[in-house]
Amino acid sequence: MTTVSPGHPGRLRARWTGRPSVPDPGGRCRQGHDGAALPSLGAPGGPRGPKSWPGRAAPQRSRDRGSGSVLAIGAVALLVVLTAAGLSVAAAVEASHRARLAADLAALAGAEAVRPWLTGSGPRTGGCARADSVARANGAVLRRCTVHGTDIEVVVAVRVRGGAGQAVARAAAGPATPGRAR
Repeated sequence: MTTVSPGHPGRLRARWTGRPSVPDPGGRCRQGHDGAALPSLGAPGGPRGPKSWPGRAAPQRSRDRGSGSVLAIGAVALLVVLTAAGLSVAAAVEASHRARLAADLAALAGAEAVRPWLTGSGPRTGGCARADSVARANGAVLRRCTVHGTDIEVVVAVRVRGGAGQAVARAAAGPATPGRAR
């Protein structure tokens, strides 16, 4: 198909429509978008190959074809990995908070249970038993409980949700005495 170039009257310009005019097995010629028969350009793909223009070399087929899909898949995979890493960090931080809370509460409960011993009205070992029950009620396991005179020190562990490992926290409590800093 030839058309007159709009900027240059009288100058002819060849335009490739993207559909070669090759007879189909029935012997009829394929038709263009407007319904008219396309002129025969010789071999399929035109005289200079697919999508050629006068004065220009045929465009080379890019080897990067389909690389957009690979990049998109890589970006999605990276997003999944970063999300999983973020969730793991969040789970570890959450377990750390739960462990510290359980340790603080267990130490306070143990110190409260040791207080009757100070006045001589109860056993000294009640502090660790009370600390253990409070730690379990908060989803922690009491690893160590030590009574130092009037103070109690506990170490608890909490499992990280959705992952391997434990968060460990330590806390101490005892009666407040004037002039004594913790």
